[in-house]
Amino acid sequence: MTKLSARLQSVRKALQELTELKAFESYIRLGTVPEALHRLRTLAGDEQKFLDLCAGLSLKTLRDGRPTTHYTWRTAGDDKVRHAHAALNGRIFPWSDPPAGGHPGSAINCRCWADPYYGNPNVPDSLLQLSRSREVATSLTQQIAAIEKLVRPDGSIAASIIDVFDGTRIISVFQADSVSQKVLLPDGAAYQSVRSTGVQETTVHEVGRPKVTVAQLRIFAPWTTPPLPLASAVSQIEPSENQTEPITLVVGIVPVALRAAIRLFNAAVAAPHALGLGEGDIPVIAFRVWTGGTAGDVVNLQQESLTAEQVAQACRALPNVQTWTTEAATVNLPQRSSMSAREWGNNVHWAIHKRVEELKRAFPSTFANIFSELSVDGQRLDSTAAGGPRYGQRGTTRLDIVEKVNATMYCVYDVKTGTSGLSESRILEILSKLPKDILVYIVEVRPFE
Repeated sequence: MTKLSARLQSVRKALQELTELKAFESYIRLGTVPEALHRLRTLAGDEQKFLDLCAGLSLKTLRDGRPTTHYTWRTAGDDKVRHAHAALNGRIFPWSDPPAGGHPGSAINCRCWADPYYGNPNVPDSLLQLSRSREVATSLTQQIAAIEKLVRPDGSIAASIIDVFDGTRIISVFQADSVSQKVLLPDGAAYQSVRSTGVQETTVHEVGRPKVTVAQLRIFAPWTTPPLPLASAVSQIEPSENQTEPITLVVGIVPVALRAAIRLFNAAVAAPHALGLGEGDIPVIAFRVWTGGTAGDVVNLQQESLTAEQVAQACRALPNVQTWTTEAATVNLPQRSSMSAREWGNNVHWAIHKRVEELKRAFPSTFANIFSELSVDGQRLDSTAAGGPRYGQRGTTRLDIVEKVNATMYCVYDVKTGTSGLSESRILEILSKLPKDILVYIVEVRPFE
């Protein structure tokens, strides 16, 4: 029998349970089970047939396991951190041998997280024989044209070069707790991010303009609220040796940082291992909607990947949203071959919306901050507000699912049923309609992942 990965096995079992439930309901109500549902139930009950089904749908699966064998313990760095955990901050541990009390995030109410440590702290890379590989796209429908990787014997990635079909090149180096990523855009603009020991330095260069270098603390931890951006556009800022406050980068109308972050995000979704990600890491993009400057100004903080522990503290509805998306796709799967891509997407989105509305009626307090198919107008009012727009009203932007975490943080779940990734226009569209002065996490969700 075919050995499925843990993730696919979980999806298969969920599909099997769902189809059995639907088949039983259909038999009770109608006295028969539709042929399409019976066929889907059969596919879910056999591992090889289910794998063939997944291959036919071109489903993406991540490799099992952690991205590295070791990690660096990180804390939130405030006075709420336990003394025992504060003592562990910055120390390196193997995943196979946790310290007393367990790995970061395992203790009750622990806000610590594990930063990947690439390689083995006891064995320098110079003593290792790295393996080189190169993958080339076999279809123009793929986002990535080619990937070249250097991998350590333990499976962790040492470096990678990703070429995108639009001419973008992403060069990454992963060494110990330092990660360097450089994005070379087709028009000659460049973006580089270097993160080491919790401090990040970002450099942006646009053709015809001076380089902009900004030093900032690691402000992406989900439980922190980044500061407001500088009150005026930045022309050139060099990092200070005594930098104690985070600085947020502001660039022009077509920001290089925004374009680079989107390409990094889409590459992280399409080729997670090439960007040093593991099975539990979830690519996100975070922005702050700025109150200053012109109406369209937004600030790009950083493209990042959150661990499962971090997501549990930031975008808590993500596991539910993923389940609803997979269930919606499963219900519509028997008719998929007869639908256009647009019809397939509309049906999946509508099934998710109905599911969310059912849950909000059944459990109003639990899902009070979850909203689906939200229409937002140019005044940043949504369809749930008094005096807000009607659902689908002309001139509004529709957001798939919004989790209003609190007054200063939103999670926007963008459900994708096709092959295209997040675009600059879509992100700007989302940000232009959300309330100002909030931190926005944009998370892409796809069926069966």
